[in-house]
This record gives sequence, C-alpha cells and structure tokens, in this order.
Amino acid sequence: MMRQLYPVDHQNPLGTTRTLLGMLWEIADFEGMYLPTWDDSDSTPEGRLLQQPRQLERADPFAPVMTANHAPSVLQILQEDPQRRIGVFLRPCEWRSFYVLINGSGDLLQNLFKISADCTGVLAVDDFIRLAKGDPLQMTRQVLHFASQGGILPSRHQASCQMCENPFPNDVDLHFELFGVPTEEQLILDFSNPETAQALSNKTLASEVPSIVADRREQVLQDLARWRASSFEKIKVQLGPDLLSLQGLADHIRSCESCQITLTTQCPLIDLEMLLDPSDPELQQFLIWLQSCSGCGVCDQTCPEEYPLFGVIFSLRGIQ
Repeated sequence: MMRQLYPVDHQNPLGTTRTLLGMLWEIADFEGMYLPTWDDSDSTPEGRLLQQPRQLERADPFAPVMTANHAPSVLQILQEDPQRRIGVFLRPCEWRSFYVLINGSGDLLQNLFKISADCTGVLAVDDFIRLAKGDPLQMTRQVLHFASQGGILPSRHQASCQMCENPFPNDVDLHFELFGVPTEEQLILDFSNPETAQALSNKTLASEVPSIVADRREQVLQDLARWRASSFEKIKVQLGPDLLSLQGLADHIRSCESCQITLTTQCPLIDLEMLLDPSDPELQQFLIWLQSCSGCGVCDQTCPEEYPLFGVIFSLRGIQ
C-alpha cells in the first residue's frame, strides 16, 4: 500500500478528484469508468459507465445519497465483457455486496480497477432532493467540508449509516481517505499498487502523508466508531426482544407483500423464493442471507405495518 497527499486546487476537492480520476484513466488505460454521475434530468446522481474521461465533469462520487446498491449493475457489466478494462467506484457497502455476488470468481476481477472512499454516510433520498434543490452539488460540498470532523451531523443520515461499523473500504485498488482530512486543502489517496501511485504522482504534486494527518484520521475514526456503536445499541433497545428474533423476521417477510417487493427490488443479495420456501423449518436460508448482508440500507423503506425491516435485519445479521 502507498498513501499520498495531493493538494486541492481552488478549495475544490470534487474538481480535484475529477482531475485525478481523469489522470488515472490515462495511466491505467481504462476503456470506461463506472461511478455516480449527474445527468440534466437527474434529481440524484446515478451510477453510469462513462466512455470518455471528459464525462468525468459530471461525476459526483461523494454525493450523500444512494438510490440503489450498484453492485449488481457492475457485475452485469463485467459479465457482458470480462476483457474490458474498467475502473469502478462503489461505496464500501456496495463492494461488500459485490464480493458476495461474485462468490469467489477471480476471473471477473482481472481487468477491474476498484475505487472507493471513506463513506461519510447518505441521506434519505427525499431529504437529499429537497436539500440539494437548486444546487445539486451543495450537499457534496457540505460532506467534504465536514469530512475532517467525520462528516455532517450523523443523526441526519439514514439509519443504516448511523449504525454502520465499516464506513471505509477493504481490498480496493484506490481508496480516497476523507475522515480527518481537511479536504478543501488536501486529499489523501491510498493505492494498493505503488507503481500506479508513482505514475499519478509524476503527473501532479503529490507528497508523503505527515504523521499528524494520520493521527487525526485515527482519532476521527475512533470517535465515529463510538458514536455509531452507541446509535446501534439505542436502536436495538427501541426494537426490543420481541422484534429481534429470526422467526419473527421470517414470519413478517412471508406475510408482508410490501416488504417482499422492497427486498426483491432493492436487496442485491436476496433470493426471495428460497426464503419463502416452507420446507426450511430451521430457516437456514434466512441465516445465509442475513450473514451476507452488507448493511447498505437500500431496504430501509416504510412498511405499511410500520415494521422496522432494516433495523431488524441489521441487528440479526451477525447471528450464527
């Protein structure tokens, strides 16, 4: 691993990120790059496979909104053309889902360059649209401005982000470190391949990461972990023991058509037909599904029976 500090131009970390990704595109000889990108008709940035580096002018990988888990879309792109060299930006939870989906198939990773960032959390989609109205990048600017403190006020995030214990990626080729970093002045990039890091450094003014910056990041991560652990415990207390049972979750999903639709359309890891199979009295398929949960929270939608679907799933996913 090789960490480098890059200066931010004109206090514009998003613009600098776009420039760095464009340089990386040339260095790695990508044939495309998949990441959240704005279109004129969008109310939120959506995952798109870009064909040209100039399209990065509309990229917004740090926007605090997530309308879907994009792991299945990336998998489909790779399956259609596994020889195509592409860079892909996903959130840490999406990468966790992706690894479950490929089920150890290393062939799909050969031409894939994996990119991610510290996840500062996302807002509910409706909240993001309301707050970003008139200036779609203002929420991204806020997130990056407060990254040095761990992001915007955690209680504004959707429940999945308030409880997430792994808001940073593992096993990626490029990691944008945001927590604890004054992003309007500098960005920290962590590369798995030192040669790629050196090639990008040769194109811009990169430097070593001072120890004081690393120490500040570690302190922010510790503070964030304590807050999120406390938030998780509060949510479990609110749910109570009656809700926190595997059988109770199974009974609800099997009876609630609305939650079945939510899971079928949103969860990238579910096989609803297997979960609904009455010949599984020990609920082994439920256990397998829960243990694969990445915590992305796309199933965190309103149930007409007011059943806290995501809170129960997240609380139960570590059971054996």
